[in-house]
Amino acid sequence: MLDFHGTMAPLISAVVDSVHSSFPDHYDKSDTESTLWVVAYERKTYFEEMIRSNERHEGPLKYLLTKEANAFLKKEDAVAYGYSSDDVLLYSTKVIKTLLPNIFDYEDWQSFGLHGDGQPTAKGQVNMTGDVIAAMTDIKAAVEKLREPQYNIILWIYKYNYTHQNLADELGINLEAAHKRSQGAIKALRKLLGEKPLSEMRKGYSGRTDPTNTASGVAQAERDYEG
Repeated sequence: MLDFHGTMAPLISAVVDSVHSSFPDHYDKSDTESTLWVVAYERKTYFEEMIRSNERHEGPLKYLLTKEANAFLKKEDAVAYGYSSDDVLLYSTKVIKTLLPNIFDYEDWQSFGLHGDGQPTAKGQVNMTGDVIAAMTDIKAAVEKLREPQYNIILWIYKYNYTHQNLADELGINLEAAHKRSQGAIKALRKLLGEKPLSEMRKGYSGRTDPTNTASGVAQAERDYEG
């Protein structure tokens, strides 16, 4: 009989130690551990099947648990340091929507602004650096990594100028659902384009939230001390 708790315990402990090494010391490991145990028992059937069917189950399980732990700590970090999860994404929705129509004319602009190894690289927010060629290169590469349904939505709207009603008709869905699909494709694209370092977000604390727990209180004390 499978000892689920005994199998998961060392994996969860190892993941907690690993993930916490990338976050400030004031976060409580027991909170992250509790979160992972909730996830483990919510998905117990799936995890048990993975353990039984794969002798090398530790790698995949650690990967899934690490994603959950990182997601939990990132939310805690956003609360503690007063920023939103949207702030972390490197490119804003406005910048992406502005540049998307241009990326499908890649041949017209690819010869401009090249440097180094022949491919430009964006340096931070395009609306702050003005490095438009580099930003379009990044966005084009990210679009090509989208799943096919999301890629098609971007293609239809930003190359073929579909309205949301056109999109709804193409997919056989209502207008509200078409809006949500469009927003989902942009959100997926923003995630592929990467995030700012969390250390940068902590330095940019603007006082938008008040501390509501121990982690937040310690975070505020650190900010006050460093300030």
